[in-house]
Amino acid sequence: MFSAKTEQSAAKLVLAICAAQIVLWTLSPMVFFESPPLDVVENMVWGKEWRMGYYKHPPLQAWLSEIALTLGGGKIWAIYLLSQLCIASTFWALFLLGRDVADARTGLRAVVLFSLVYYATIPTPEFNANVVQMPIWAFAGWLLWRSIQNGNLAWWALLGAVLALGVYAKYSVVFLVVALIGAGLSISAGRASLRTPGPYLASGVCFLLSAPHFVWLVETGYQPINHAMRRLTSLEGFSRLLEPLKFLLSQIASHAAPIGLLLIARARFDTEQSEADERRYVDLLAILPLGSMVFYSLVTGGMLKYAWATPAVTWISLAVAMRLPSLEQTTHIRLKRGLWLFLFLIMPLAWGLASKLSENSPRPQKTAWHGAELAELAIDDWTRSVGGIPTIIAGPTWEAGLIAYFTPHRPSGFLFANFEWNPWIDQERLDREGALFVWIGPREQYDAFGPFVERSRRYVKDKDLKRIFHWAVRAPRHVKK
Repeated sequence: MFSAKTEQSAAKLVLAICAAQIVLWTLSPMVFFESPPLDVVENMVWGKEWRMGYYKHPPLQAWLSEIALTLGGGKIWAIYLLSQLCIASTFWALFLLGRDVADARTGLRAVVLFSLVYYATIPTPEFNANVVQMPIWAFAGWLLWRSIQNGNLAWWALLGAVLALGVYAKYSVVFLVVALIGAGLSISAGRASLRTPGPYLASGVCFLLSAPHFVWLVETGYQPINHAMRRLTSLEGFSRLLEPLKFLLSQIASHAAPIGLLLIARARFDTEQSEADERRYVDLLAILPLGSMVFYSLVTGGMLKYAWATPAVTWISLAVAMRLPSLEQTTHIRLKRGLWLFLFLIMPLAWGLASKLSENSPRPQKTAWHGAELAELAIDDWTRSVGGIPTIIAGPTWEAGLIAYFTPHRPSGFLFANFEWNPWIDQERLDREGALFVWIGPREQYDAFGPFVERSRRYVKDKDLKRIFHWAVRAPRHVKK
């Protein structure tokens, strides 16, 4: 697909792809999105509070969102940029592993293929726990290989630090650990490393750095885990087999663009078993995460969410690239390069336009909502009733987070008006400062938090007539009801 005579030229091409990814996928939401995606507004609510964890997730995504927002002067483009830095970092880690287990051209081919995978494209403007995991998983795979090959304790310590980041990102890091153990033990040098201090140093560094979060987890009664268990869908009967199969098929579908490109390129696969350790290591990294997820589902009956595979598919492109040594010698190479470039360029444009054009559809995407307009209407009601600007916005994640983002001085979010989930809000603060409640759905669902001095509503374009945007002013206690 791309020819590279030297490691340096391959690295330059990968850096060019990284730069293009950052620019295109940062500009697309900046230009076309009217409002941030759901997970972005959730992270902005959480990040403002700087907690060691939140009711749904560990804190890394929220911390990074707050840092980006602060450095970006409160502008949303900073979080879109942050997300693409994660993807570009994943590309670079994939290239490094490909270079080390094969050569620089293999690493380049892996990046070219992965750059068209669904998880590296369409979902990436929505920065969340899945996106932040991607570079962590990719670098962990490379760092383990380097640690095993040279035995330097500094590499092992760095691997432990990266795994700790995985703990702070999402608890699905357990599937990463399974993959690393399986891939590492599959090669003789990996088994030999068990007789050295390296693996135990990595484990110690990981547990030491993760300890503050584990303490928080215990103190909160394992809040994120309990929340996940409450939301878990249990599979029964035939669906216990069907759903894992659908999960695997969805991962094949996520590779539709690179698969199509390889078919058009008439790629010839190398079936020789030279460099068996390298191939075995990468193959197991590619197979074990998804395999362990399917095993978990079959054993527990828990339904898998397709997005869990976001970081897990990273190494599939490298496993394929290691079997494509003759791709550059295929015919019509210019046509194939042009097709890759077309797909690489069209996806951010198409996704941005899809959001923009949905604005006038019966069911617009959340990113097409006019959040600034809704916030202005709700804040005007607060100002008329109470004066000033609210310091607390209460309601479901999307509605409260959206209005909080478009409100000056970024008020605190009181998501779902749940004191346990929002420990920065208590009854005394709510009474003292009051809150602007916003929601969609039944008008009465937040009546228990009244009395309210003002109630308003605005219809949102949607086929479902229940989707009416409500807001209500709960005045501070110094304001007469």
